[in-house]
Amino acid sequence: MDTIAAVRLFFDVADQGSFSAVARTRQVAISSITRLINQLEQNLGATLFVRSTRQLSLTEAGYRLLQSRVQLTQLDETLKAIRGVTEDMSGRMRITAPENFGRRYLIDIIPALLDEFPGLEIELDLSDEYRDLVTQGFDMGIRVGEDQSLSLIQHRLTPNTHVLCASPTYLSRHGVPEEIDDLKKHRCIRHEILGLDKHWVFEDKAGVTHFMPQGSFSSNMSDAVISAAISNQGIILMPYWLVGAELVAGKLVPIMEASSAKPLPKYGDWLFIAYPPHNRHSIKVQTVRQRLIASLHDVGHPVDAAPESR
Repeated sequence: MDTIAAVRLFFDVADQGSFSAVARTRQVAISSITRLINQLEQNLGATLFVRSTRQLSLTEAGYRLLQSRVQLTQLDETLKAIRGVTEDMSGRMRITAPENFGRRYLIDIIPALLDEFPGLEIELDLSDEYRDLVTQGFDMGIRVGEDQSLSLIQHRLTPNTHVLCASPTYLSRHGVPEEIDDLKKHRCIRHEILGLDKHWVFEDKAGVTHFMPQGSFSSNMSDAVISAAISNQGIILMPYWLVGAELVAGKLVPIMEASSAKPLPKYGDWLFIAYPPHNRHSIKVQTVRQRLIASLHDVGHPVDAAPESR
């Protein structure tokens, strides 16, 4: 038995949570998956999974083996270096990104990459939950704000600049605010993110101002907030990379651009591409990184939009 291949199979089963899911992914019979895992358990002299009719869970031995994924990845890179093997654009690549960013941009870019590199397999994880790239086995991640992990290599992707905006109809009905105090007279739509301050924060030469937006609607989903603004329900504060298309189309209009007080992003000034150090020389990772930066470096910048309604 190829023990390394069996361990990789174990990682897949642990990630996907069932033998049947891995069998479908690999397009093999479920009995083959079961047989190889059984052989691995016999070889190790330990049970890796607790099996039941409803779920599959890791034993203590299985959890310990799962933690070895980092060492196995590092061993792969070392062996490649020793053998002088040059990695090409083939094989699986695991990428994680915030859901909204992935849906707006990555799902359009990835098919082009797959067409260009037929041997490449991309597993895209879209979630707003934090993913540990190293321990969870990801090759690359998109981060809103710089990841605090000192173990990661990070490159700026696009600015996280924020903009106040509303629909032309809303502004024609209620007027256009020019300064922070003017916002008190308006309905504001809040994008509420668990654990983050609900204030809108602005900065000018005099310092920082915290403004509590008031309105009749809020949501933890940015798409719901943007849709409400387009439907004339009030003013929103969003990053350009989330509302750029709506601004270009004239569905939303930027406001208070001439104000000396500029909105501050909650997470950080930039979006980053991050990856573990062992992928520093990975051709797959570096090629995809370069393509993403080339395609997306300007999505966070202010865009040409319809003029403000007055």
